[in-house]
Amino acid sequence: MSQKHQLIALLFALALVAAQCGSSAMPSQPPQKGITITNTTARLSGANGAIFLDLLNNSDQDDALIKAETDVATTEIHETTIDADQVMHMQPIPKADLPKGQTVNFKSGGKHIMLIGVKEGVVPGNKVKLTLTFEHAAPMSLEVTIGDGPTGHDGGEHKMDGEHGMDMPKK
Repeated sequence: MSQKHQLIALLFALALVAAQCGSSAMPSQPPQKGITITNTTARLSGANGAIFLDLLNNSDQDDALIKAETDVATTEIHETTIDADQVMHMQPIPKADLPKGQTVNFKSGGKHIMLIGVKEGVVPGNKVKLTLTFEHAAPMSLEVTIGDGPTGHDGGEHKMDGEHGMDMPKK
């Protein structure tokens, strides 16, 4: 092999090594600042339903979800708790705290966004526009797909507690 070809081969090999080192030597991207929404889904149960999601607060301060809105139903932020008699209580809450650096899960049996009086014609597979309002972060809008199946509550006896709250014996 001529000296010219050896030089070209050497330069090519160095370029390959530099390309591989370049991507791993660069610092990784920091996580996105602000609120990140993941794992969204919604479920219907008759004329009502619930939206479940995860909210990561990657900002420099504590925040809170203070309102959720959609054009297909009245919405409330709810929390399900279990009392000393093992009865589940689902109650509206004024806000859901989002401590900085933490993920808050909105899930069945815990915090969730309640859909009350879902409009006729909304069925599994539909996408629903949801707007979330926070104490500090800017409002965020997203689409949530209505999934198959019930809201995740066990279907036990339901006793209304207040206008929309519900007591459910834990099975």
